[in-house]
Amino acid sequence: MKLAKYLRREVKDLPWLLIAILLLARVGIAEANWIPTGSMQPTLPVGDFLVVDKTAYGFSLPFVDEAIVQWDEPDHGEIVTFDPSHTSDRLIKRVIGKGGDIVMVRNGLTYLNGKTLGQKLSNGLIRETLNDVSYLTTPAYPLNFGPVRIPEGHLFMMGDNRGNSADSRYWGFLPVTRVKGKAEYRIFTTAWLSGENLDINSGSLYQ
Repeated sequence: MKLAKYLRREVKDLPWLLIAILLLARVGIAEANWIPTGSMQPTLPVGDFLVVDKTAYGFSLPFVDEAIVQWDEPDHGEIVTFDPSHTSDRLIKRVIGKGGDIVMVRNGLTYLNGKTLGQKLSNGLIRETLNDVSYLTTPAYPLNFGPVRIPEGHLFMMGDNRGNSADSRYWGFLPVTRVKGKAEYRIFTTAWLSGENLDINSGSLYQ
């Protein structure tokens, strides 16, 4: 009887235990994010499901905008989630520039420290390579921007959908301490359903 009573209690408490474990994982280690807008297309179509590493750069608490402890910072080309000061929404963009870098746009192409990041392809898209990371973007619009120099401790963020992305060109530089995590893996992509083939696969986002 004692064993049966013990098992009933454990089974009853199991769902709450699982919920607690999932919450701890979400707060401290990783979380799954879905893509709600098209600002990162064609790299991340709307509806994609990603795993974000929340310990890649530092540690922060829920409902706190800035990191409590910062042990690293994002590198060029990485895709990160962050909480900007101009909106309560959590955003996801690509790191184009870091402190001391100069970013500008000319004729729809993005330049970093005077060098273009990409070349236009025959299908109208642009193939960019940044820090050995290769990805596709749309031509930037407006066609010209900057140049601007990024202050130390800040990042210049851009969506891969350069013609339709509210990013650092509009709301300014992002403090590194507002970065929440690094997007690492794609679990699911809606490109499978649409039949698109734009280098979109499951697995690591940095190939």
